[in-house]
Amino acid sequence: MSQARLDFNLGYVGTGILAVAFITMFSTTLTCLNGYTRTLARGVTLLWGSKKHLPVRLYAWFLPALAGLSLAVIAFFLGSMRALVDLATVLAFLTAPLVAWLNFRVVRTALVPAKHRPGPLLTVLSRAGILYLAGFSLVWLYVRWLN
Repeated sequence: MSQARLDFNLGYVGTGILAVAFITMFSTTLTCLNGYTRTLARGVTLLWGSKKHLPVRLYAWFLPALAGLSLAVIAFFLGSMRALVDLATVLAFLTAPLVAWLNFRVVRTALVPAKHRPGPLLTVLSRAGILYLAGFSLVWLYVRWLN
């Protein structure tokens, strides 16, 4: 075949499926933007010290910034879905040790009651996991870009 196209008529059922898919993706996008922005605002508030209206102000700044940055990334990678997926994978993979370390630090602060903090065995396992993630990330960086 000279053309590599598949032409078809969606019809009534196909239109309904597309509508459900759009609503699902739209609501997921709103949920992610809202949840991530609230978490980011609360985290920054905890780092800077507790102020009464700071999370609300930060939310008002972070939400449009995050939405705009997300749209810019999508627009930049619009021509290549593979490059976008590669970027997302690399960022998730390389930030994993940082996120693990931050989580480890948070559960050991006064914000978590002493009875809910990890014990000695879990602390050793946590440190081993962070070292594993960091080591594996370094190996991946070497294989990907320095080899």
